[in-house]
Amino acid sequence: MVPQRFVCRQENGRNCSARKPSALQYAGDPARLLASAVRAAPERFVPSRPYGACVPRISAFYGITIWMYWNEGAHARPHFHARYAGQTASVDFAGAVIAGSLPRRALALVAEWARLHEDELAANWEHARRDEPLEAIDALA
Repeated sequence: MVPQRFVCRQENGRNCSARKPSALQYAGDPARLLASAVRAAPERFVPSRPYGACVPRISAFYGITIWMYWNEGAHARPHFHARYAGQTASVDFAGAVIAGSLPRRALALVAEWARLHEDELAANWEHARRDEPLEAIDALA
Protein backbone atom coordinates (compact mmCIF):
# COMPACT_ATOMS: atom_id res chain seq x y z
CA MET A 1 0.00 0.00 0.00
CA VAL A 2 1.33 3.42 -0.96
CA PRO A 3 1.51 5.85 1.98
CA GLN A 4 -0.91 8.73 1.65
CA ARG A 5 0.70 12.12 1.11
CA PHE A 6 -0.75 15.32 2.47
CA VAL A 7 -0.78 18.84 1.14
CA CYS A 8 -1.25 21.78 3.46
CA ARG A 9 -3.99 24.16 2.29
CA GLN A 10 -4.52 27.72 3.51
CA GLU A 11 -7.98 29.28 3.75
CA ASN A 12 -7.45 30.90 0.34
CA GLY A 13 -6.77 27.51 -1.29
CA ARG A 14 -3.02 28.02 -1.77
CA ASN A 15 -0.50 25.43 -0.66
CA CYS A 16 1.57 26.33 2.37
CA SER A 17 4.27 24.78 4.45
CA ALA A 18 3.41 23.47 7.88
CA ARG A 19 4.99 25.11 10.89
CA LYS A 20 7.93 23.10 11.96
CA PRO A 21 8.28 22.23 15.64
CA SER A 22 11.68 22.38 17.21
CA ALA A 23 14.19 20.69 14.94
CA LEU A 24 15.61 18.82 17.91
CA GLN A 25 12.18 17.47 18.90
CA TYR A 26 11.66 15.49 15.67
CA ALA A 27 15.20 15.29 14.29
CA GLY A 28 15.42 12.53 11.71
CA ASP A 29 11.74 11.51 11.95
CA PRO A 30 9.69 13.24 9.22
CA ALA A 31 6.68 10.97 9.89
CA ARG A 32 6.39 12.26 13.47
CA LEU A 33 6.83 15.83 12.24
CA LEU A 34 3.97 15.43 9.73
CA ALA A 35 1.73 13.71 12.28
CA SER A 36 2.34 16.55 14.71
CA ALA A 37 1.47 19.17 12.09
CA VAL A 38 -1.73 17.33 11.08
CA ARG A 39 -2.83 17.06 14.73
CA ALA A 40 -2.18 20.77 15.25
CA ALA A 41 -4.34 21.90 12.30
CA PRO A 42 -6.18 18.94 10.69
CA GLU A 43 -8.48 21.15 8.60
CA ARG A 44 -5.47 22.52 6.72
CA PHE A 45 -4.34 19.11 5.47
CA VAL A 46 -6.16 17.28 2.69
CA PRO A 47 -5.08 14.04 1.03
CA SER A 48 -3.37 14.70 -2.29
CA ARG A 49 -4.39 12.74 -5.35
CA PRO A 50 -1.95 9.98 -6.28
CA TYR A 51 -0.22 10.31 -9.67
CA GLY A 52 -2.38 7.60 -11.23
CA ALA A 53 -5.56 9.54 -10.43
CA CYS A 54 -4.26 12.52 -12.39
CA VAL A 55 -2.90 10.54 -15.32
CA PRO A 56 -5.13 7.59 -16.18
CA ARG A 57 -3.50 4.33 -17.13
CA ILE A 58 -5.67 2.89 -19.87
CA SER A 59 -3.81 -0.36 -20.55
CA ALA A 60 -0.83 -2.48 -19.57
CA PHE A 61 0.79 -5.47 -21.27
CA TYR A 62 4.22 -7.17 -21.29
CA GLY A 63 5.58 -4.62 -18.80
CA ILE A 64 4.45 -1.69 -20.98
CA THR A 65 1.98 0.80 -19.52
CA ILE A 66 -0.19 3.07 -21.63
CA TRP A 67 -1.30 6.44 -20.23
CA MET A 68 -3.38 9.25 -21.68
CA TYR A 69 -2.92 12.82 -20.48
CA TRP A 70 -5.77 15.17 -21.23
CA ASN A 71 -4.34 18.53 -20.23
CA GLU A 72 -1.67 19.03 -22.86
CA GLY A 73 -3.42 21.88 -24.63
CA ALA A 74 -5.94 22.13 -27.44
CA HIS A 75 -3.20 22.11 -30.08
CA ALA A 76 -1.87 18.66 -29.18
CA ARG A 77 -2.54 16.01 -31.80
CA PRO A 78 -4.26 12.85 -30.55
CA HIS A 79 -1.72 10.58 -28.87
CA PHE A 80 -0.97 8.49 -25.80
CA HIS A 81 2.13 7.85 -23.71
CA ALA A 82 3.81 4.46 -23.46
CA ARG A 83 6.29 3.61 -20.69
CA TYR A 84 8.64 0.69 -20.55
CA ALA A 85 11.87 0.06 -18.62
CA GLY A 86 12.29 3.69 -17.61
CA GLN A 87 11.74 5.03 -21.12
CA THR A 88 8.72 6.99 -22.36
CA ALA A 89 7.37 7.80 -25.79
CA SER A 90 4.42 9.81 -27.09
CA VAL A 91 2.73 7.74 -29.79
CA ASP A 92 -0.06 8.71 -32.18
CA PHE A 93 -3.04 6.45 -32.78
CA ALA A 94 -1.49 4.95 -35.92
CA GLY A 95 1.51 3.77 -33.87
CA ALA A 96 4.08 6.39 -34.97
CA VAL A 97 6.37 7.93 -32.35
CA ILE A 98 5.85 11.68 -31.87
CA ALA A 99 8.46 12.21 -29.14
CA GLY A 100 10.66 10.14 -26.86
CA SER A 101 11.83 6.60 -27.42
CA LEU A 102 11.22 2.99 -26.46
CA PRO A 103 13.25 -0.16 -27.07
CA ARG A 104 12.58 -1.52 -30.58
CA ARG A 105 10.59 -4.60 -29.46
CA ALA A 106 8.45 -2.59 -27.01
CA LEU A 107 7.76 -0.01 -29.71
CA ALA A 108 6.66 -2.73 -32.13
CA LEU A 109 4.21 -4.08 -29.51
CA VAL A 110 2.87 -0.59 -28.77
CA ALA A 111 2.40 0.17 -32.48
CA GLU A 112 0.54 -3.13 -33.00
CA TRP A 113 -1.67 -2.43 -29.95
CA ALA A 114 -2.42 1.11 -31.19
CA ARG A 115 -3.44 -0.12 -34.66
CA LEU A 116 -5.75 -2.75 -33.11
CA HIS A 117 -7.41 -0.22 -30.76
CA GLU A 118 -7.42 2.96 -32.86
CA ASP A 119 -11.20 3.50 -32.52
CA GLU A 120 -11.13 3.02 -28.74
CA LEU A 121 -8.18 5.42 -28.45
CA ALA A 122 -10.06 8.05 -30.44
CA ALA A 123 -13.12 7.62 -28.20
CA ASN A 124 -10.94 8.02 -25.08
CA TRP A 125 -9.33 11.13 -26.59
CA GLU A 126 -12.80 12.70 -27.00
CA HIS A 127 -13.74 11.71 -23.43
CA ALA A 128 -10.52 13.31 -22.19
CA ARG A 129 -11.16 16.56 -24.05
CA ARG A 130 -14.55 16.77 -22.27
CA ASP A 131 -12.99 15.95 -18.86
CA GLU A 132 -14.89 12.67 -18.69
CA PRO A 133 -13.45 9.45 -17.25
CA LEU A 134 -11.46 7.32 -19.66
CA GLU A 135 -12.26 3.70 -20.46
CA ALA A 136 -9.73 0.91 -19.99
CA ILE A 137 -8.60 -0.72 -23.22
CA ASP A 138 -7.84 -4.43 -23.54
CA ALA A 139 -4.21 -5.47 -23.40
CA LEU A 140 -2.35 -6.94 -26.31
CA ALA A 141 -2.99 -10.68 -26.26
